[in-house]
Parts: sequence; structure tokens; C-alpha cells
Amino acid sequence: MRYKGGAETVIGVLTGDVQMAFETVPLLLGHIQASKLKAIAVADTARSHQLPAVPTTVESGFPELQATLWLGVVAPAGTSLAIISKLNATINGIMQSKDLEASLDKVGARPKLGSPQDVAAFMAAERKRWAEVIQRPGIRID
Repeated sequence: MRYKGGAETVIGVLTGDVQMAFETVPLLLGHIQASKLKAIAVADTARSHQLPAVPTTVESGFPELQATLWLGVVAPAGTSLAIISKLNATINGIMQSKDLEASLDKVGARPKLGSPQDVAAFMAAERKRWAEVIQRPGIRID
């Protein structure tokens, strides 16, 4: 079955079309609190403060099963290093503000500060990791 997004995926679980799904805590939280869905694990290294009784996949014996949502800021190739550095410093400063931290906390997000090199290394590691996940069992896109 194909779903075009998280909301359709949740409907699929609620109606019994699928037995389980990986989705973001904010999307599932209301259904979990209403006892319509049961949270089995949080696919992260740290427990969700919104679901503190739910173990992580690491705690559940699956240390490699982590699939957290992450967002980054990118610029066109060839953007000058001076502009990239200024953007990075400004964004890191904003990410440290208490107001933004409080807003992110409402949706279960945690800011992660870093340099452009940190983001590039993270993205390269994620590409490698998920390519292996796809290639190992021979998954293909139809």
C-alpha cells in the first residue's frame, strides 16, 4: 500500500490496513493519548519528553534502528564561504534562543548546532546508512 504522507499512514494504522508505522511523535501523540494507537518505541537515542514511558529503540535492543526527522538549511552550490559562515553563525544564534527552543519543544524537536562541515558529514553518513538499508534487502522503487 502506498501513502502520500504521514496523515494517510496514520489512517492506515487506525483502520487496520497496516499493522505498524514509523511516524513523528507530534503526528501520533493525540491518537496515543486517546488509546487509539500504542507506542512501541521511539526511534532515537533519547526518550521523547512527550512519551517518557516509551522506551527508545536502543533501549529495546535495536541500537541501529534510529529514524529521526531532521531538517537542515542549504544554499546553492558556489555560494561564497563568507555568506555561508554568516548564515551559519546567525542560524546557530537563533537556534539557541529560549523562544525558539520552547517552540521546538512543543513539537518534540531538539536543535542541533554545528558548522557547515558538521552538516555535510551528517548528510553523507545518512546517505550511506540509508543506501545500505535499501540495498541490503534489495528494495527497489516501482
